[in-house]
Amino acid sequence: MSADTVKVSTRPPRDRSSMNSSSPKPENDPKALNRARFELELEFVQSLANPFYLHSLAQQNIFEQPAFINFLAYLQYFKEKDYARFIQ
Repeated sequence: MSADTVKVSTRPPRDRSSMNSSSPKPENDPKALNRARFELELEFVQSLANPFYLHSLAQQNIFEQPAFINFLAYLQYFKEKDYARFIQ
């Protein structure tokens, strides 16, 4: 794998039932890990609505990096109704 490519899963976190629980996040709990990953990706998607952040990314030529383009393609799952409802 080259330095500019990142292998990302093409599937979103699977277990959405744990998104509403307030249980602790032990490092070996797959549901907690999926929830943490989902929350991180959701926060990133929401940050893309900020024009100042987008401008900063553009100045750093982030949009030209294949790994970032692949990550944006992966995040397309937020267009689905089940996931879009979390975007504020």
